[in-house]
Amino acid sequence: MKLALVIGNAAYENAPALSNPVNDATDMCAALGRVGFKTLCHTNVRNRAEFDARVKDYVEQLTPKTVGVFYYSGHGVQAGNANFLIPTQVQPKSATEDPLRVLYSVDALFDRL
Repeated sequence: MKLALVIGNAAYENAPALSNPVNDATDMCAALGRVGFKTLCHTNVRNRAEFDARVKDYVEQLTPKTVGVFYYSGHGVQAGNANFLIPTQVQPKSATEDPLRVLYSVDALFDRL
């Protein structure tokens, strides 16, 4: 089986909105679908809990024989030696005070995969 998780975040409430991520995610889902991937496509993931739910759904469908793809388009940030994906409803102050609580850690994503 081939399975892809695609997320495109563009409609940020407290940061500059982006014009391309939703289009990029839509195009990526279509392209992956054409080459036989089942695609889990999401746009404008609002918060860390929603990121967790989307990743959990994806991970639960993976098997040892699955070819997996993860694609993200949207704002991200590096803090120290860690990288984070930014949900669309994050408040800048909460992101700087407690990034592990409100941002989605790329390291945590890789650990789950």
